[in-house]
Amino acid sequence: MKKYNHELNYVRAILCAIIVITHILTEYTNANNTDVAQLETLYWVRMFLIFGTAGFLMLTQLIFTLNLQELPKDYIKRRIQYVFIPYVLMGSFYTYSEAVYLRTPFITGFIENVLKGQWYGYFIFIILKFFVLNTLIVKLWPKLLSSSIAVVIAIIFNIFYLYMYHHYDALSQWVEDMYFFEPNTVIFGWIGYYFVGSYIGSHYDKIKGYLEQYGLILIFAVTVSYVLFIIFGSHNYSDVSSFNEYILLYSIIAFLYVIHVSIKSEGIMVEVVSLISMYSFFIYLFHPNVIQYIYNYTERFEDSTFLFILTSVVLTFSVCIGLGSILRSFKIFKYIMGTQPYK
Repeated sequence: MKKYNHELNYVRAILCAIIVITHILTEYTNANNTDVAQLETLYWVRMFLIFGTAGFLMLTQLIFTLNLQELPKDYIKRRIQYVFIPYVLMGSFYTYSEAVYLRTPFITGFIENVLKGQWYGYFIFIILKFFVLNTLIVKLWPKLLSSSIAVVIAIIFNIFYLYMYHHYDALSQWVEDMYFFEPNTVIFGWIGYYFVGSYIGSHYDKIKGYLEQYGLILIFAVTVSYVLFIIFGSHNYSDVSSFNEYILLYSIIAFLYVIHVSIKSEGIMVEVVSLISMYSFFIYLFHPNVIQYIYNYTERFEDSTFLFILTSVVLTFSVCIGLGSILRSFKIFKYIMGTQPYK
């Protein structure tokens, strides 16, 4: 029988909100002629929230190893059906809507966005590679997923690869020339998150006990890791990305803190959190289609930062969940939203 800890609903909902807020701030940055000081402030805020994507990747692996007994025979088939196909369909819809709006060729956008991964949904490519890794490792060396040594080696290698990619033109040029997809989907740039998520899920009950108990230490660790990123990182205020060697440790610790907050928050707004968690995959893939239009309305609240962000997030969730609730009435839309809303 599958185990599922209800605090993971909160983790998923928090990560979903963080990703939406990050993209709202991106929309604000792109829509306004911000001065240098404002651009710098937005950069620090957006980088503080940028762990949302990495957090979702770690959560995916956490849930996988939490329930790992043996790999289902249809493991890859079901993930092609309910992860890859929704990615293609939603990516195609996003590309078509952009092509109509910008009057650009659909086929060009489809190749760049859907096939190469040059849009918000690029993380699906990484998740699909995680699925392949799961299949190989479970068959060949399952204990690797619960190994602390593997976690340390993976994090070091992850940082090393990203550093080499960003600082040595020969490597970055070779990747761009030889790799068809977006360079930020190379699995070496995310392998640390894969093993961290796997390790947490393999030892979840024990780690959960530590995270529940040591909240103040986690706050300190989050603060220190972000300060280290500020001090040692290479900062381009117009470039916000989680594909960054300096933000990796912070992202991992911030994810652990989100689990702590989720444990402490269990029982609060249960129905709302469950709804967001249920439709989170659909929210991830669909919200890029509507966030620009939601921003066109909520920008009138920009003078009040809290109201601006709150209304933007609430409207984004409302549109995505409302549409998802309608589509859920038809089973065929599991190929757009995944299986979570149908459970």
